Amino acid sequence: LAVQRDADGKPLKKMIGKDRRNLYLKNEGRVSSSTESAAAISASAKHGGLWEDLPQSDRAKRERAFADKSTKLRSPLFFINPTRLSIRNLAKHVNEADLKRLVIGALKKALEHKLVTPNDAVAHWRAGGELSHSE
Repeated sequence: LAVQRDADGKPLKKMIGKDRRNLYLKNEGRVSSSTESAAAISASAKHGGLWEDLPQSDRAKRERAFADKSTKLRSPLFFINPTRLSIRNLAKHVNEADLKRLVIGALKKALEHKLVTPNDAVAHWRAGGELSHSE
């Protein structure tokens, strides 16, 4: 299989494989700042507010958790499971049935508010290798 190259010797079509580690999900669930795009701000406002609205202790906790995740993901041995939910700071009195009820309610609300966009689907398809990055 010959690779077509331009005058500089670089490949014309850059081949990008599957994102087997699901790194496109790294920023999923982050609270948006007021300096981000309008779409990010409106989505953030629908599900809990902006970064600036959070208490300082909560910000520090979230920054630490994100830094830990980023550090782990530098290693090729770690990956992001696309089907696993991570729930933090759950009250001790919440049992399995309550948690299930809360999750189902949140999913229904998210679908009603259209928090999943076509861009999310495109990112998923690209990561799975079903869609090239040029499309």
